[in-house]
Amino acid sequence: MNQKLNQARHLFYALFHANPIPTSLTHLENGLLIDANDAYLSYYGFTREALIGHTSKELYLPIDPRLIIRHRLSLLGCNLDVESQSGKGTKAIIEVPYEKMDS
Repeated sequence: MNQKLNQARHLFYALFHANPIPTSLTHLENGLLIDANDAYLSYYGFTREALIGHTSKELYLPIDPRLIIRHRLSLLGCNLDVESQSGKGTKAIIEVPYEKMDS
């Protein structure tokens, strides 16, 4: 069982970091960024070290997705589209998927 769990973790890690879509993992309760893939880092213009352990508010990202996600989930329980702005000032509509995971 432990070996299967490790294999699943490695697969998730590989897929997460290979994903060409900007993706981050954020703790819903406190908003701390847990990890981000290279596409996310490139889009927002941060290094992984500058992001991990900080909130979007601390980093001056244009939205705090936790607030939007919590509100939307309380109403619909589904994904949502949010306007975002890259570190270079480019605006885009991004889909914010939600999947609650046990810590």
